[in-house]
Amino acid sequence: MSVITDNIAKVKNDGTNLYGDDNLCETIAVYDVMTSFGESVDYPKMIERFSLLRPSIRGNFGTTPELMRQYLNFAGYETKEIDVNNLKYSDFDKEDYEKLLEDYDAFILTDWNNSDNGGKAVHTMAITVEKKIDAQTGEINYKLVRHNDSNIYTPKEGAEGLYRLLCNYTVDDKGNEVANGVIQVIGVKK
Repeated sequence: MSVITDNIAKVKNDGTNLYGDDNLCETIAVYDVMTSFGESVDYPKMIERFSLLRPSIRGNFGTTPELMRQYLNFAGYETKEIDVNNLKYSDFDKEDYEKLLEDYDAFILTDWNNSDNGGKAVHTMAITVEKKIDAQTGEINYKLVRHNDSNIYTPKEGAEGLYRLLCNYTVDDKGNEVANGVIQVIGVKK
């Protein structure tokens, strides 16, 4: 879970109210990525910058994905939009997901809250990757955590775990596992 919660209401800037709800989950995702690398982040300042620059459609759909990338790039991270057409729900290609784990240190996932109902809006979450080398085998083990996720469906491990998190497999109210519609994935490297 993120240390930033929904009770962050607004930030004052020269007497103007800037509301975190116009792009809150996106700023939380960026915050979670940066703090996973041990960075100290001034979250109110981050909300201010995102709010001033350009929330998407007056904040109804959060902030623009490009703004998240620009913010991270300016902070010294490398980012790349990952082709979501290659994130197949039915075909798990272990090599493709192992390559993503090798190439990136974190991910930002934006998806539909309910792929059958676009009116349910979108949600953006960070997926952080902890890499550990097994001292005996030299094999790299990956532990993945999806932050700011109401489904509490983490942590996962390895390439299959990344597949399940990026394709956003969640549990519905009846306990069934379902895949929500992925809109965008950003790979992040420090």
